[in-house]
Formats: sequence, structure tokens, C-alpha cells
Amino acid sequence: MSREPYEGKKGFRTFAQEAEAPETAEASAYVSPVDFEELQKVNKDIYAWLEIPGTNVSYPILQHPTEDEYYLRRNYKGEDDKEGCLFTECSYNDGKMGDRMTVIYGHNMKNQEMFGSLQELYSSEDALQQYGEAVIYLPDRELHYQIFAAVVYDDRHILHSFDYAFADQRQLL
Repeated sequence: MSREPYEGKKGFRTFAQEAEAPETAEASAYVSPVDFEELQKVNKDIYAWLEIPGTNVSYPILQHPTEDEYYLRRNYKGEDDKEGCLFTECSYNDGKMGDRMTVIYGHNMKNQEMFGSLQELYSSEDALQQYGEAVIYLPDRELHYQIFAAVVYDDRHILHSFDYAFADQRQLL
């Protein structure tokens, strides 16, 4: 199957400089720059959008309600695709970014898509200063995270390899 880019991706995402400021106090409720209504017409499992400003990382995040690895080999439309898409696991996460820890899975693509550019990008000395923020857009809010480290990790399941039961406990099982 040929790789389809997120056609119309920019149609789902309104960039901040394009967004209009609310005119009244009533209109000041959060309005997501991502058109989740349209995205969920494509696939109801799309619940968030990840962006690392200044990079090519700008993708929807999906979570299947019953199968953790459903999107490992499916695209954001739910079609078979060896490249998969960004996803979280229903066994560990609520699909609302309300958990103590959320792991977002995505392939390290040779063509620099998904997470393919991150190892090279964060290998530069000033990368954390230039690209140190990750933004997760949700229908009702956005979350801003400061990236403080980037490490190469193998393909072990991180949640099976470490005990995250207690905030002060970080030991290899």
C-alpha cells in the first residue's frame, strides 16, 4: 500500500496566527486549533493531536477502545498500513491524557515522518532549547510539556520494564 500523507492535515489544524481572539468573556472558553469534529468523522478513535513546534512532528493520536496495538500497523483512518500511526494503549491510559503517565507510540521512520526525525534532531547540542516544547491538543484543552531529555531506547515495552506505581520509585524490574 502506498503511503498516504495526512491529506488535508492542515485543514484539521488551524495554526495560532490564524486563530481569531475571542471578543467577549463568554467567547473566551477554550477553542482547540484542531478540528476534532472533522477528525472524528474520519476516525472516532482520534482523541488528541501532538505537535512539537519547529519540527515535522504534528500528528493525531489515536487509542482503540479494546486493543492496545491496534494502530501499530494501521493508519489514522484505521486502514492496514505497516507504518501505523501515533497511538496510546487502552490498558494503561484513559484516552483523555488524564493519567499519571502516558506513552505515545509511533514508529521511528527512515523517511523522517512520525518520530523518525527525533533522534537526529535531539542529538544537536541546542535542540532542547530550540525544540523543547511538546503540545498536546485535546478538544477541551491543550497541554504544554517541557522536553528535558532525549535518550535512545530499545524496543522493550517501557511500561512492562519499569515500575511506575510510586512517584519516588523508579527501578528496573
